[in-house]
Amino acid sequence: MKIKSDYVIKKVAGQNIVLPTGEAKVSFNGVMTFNDVGAELFRLLDGSHTQEDLVNYLTENFKIEQDIAKADVEKFINKLRDNGLLEE
Repeated sequence: MKIKSDYVIKKVAGQNIVLPTGEAKVSFNGVMTFNDVGAELFRLLDGSHTQEDLVNYLTENFKIEQDIAKADVEKFINKLRDNGLLEE
């Protein structure tokens, strides 16, 4: 699973903003922002990490329980999927 190549995340004025590039500029409506943790999860979705890897990232780097991390990652993935940003 990975972010489509037509999307990047950039920090602009302290906000992590998803920016469409190429063909995505035509179809992407709206603005999507993430906090710093969400931005890091976005970056981890480069095709070499699994959903479980994202859960492990949260549990290893923050004081968060496995079941909460799993639910948070599922919500994050669903948001990306619903907005057409994922290549699966």
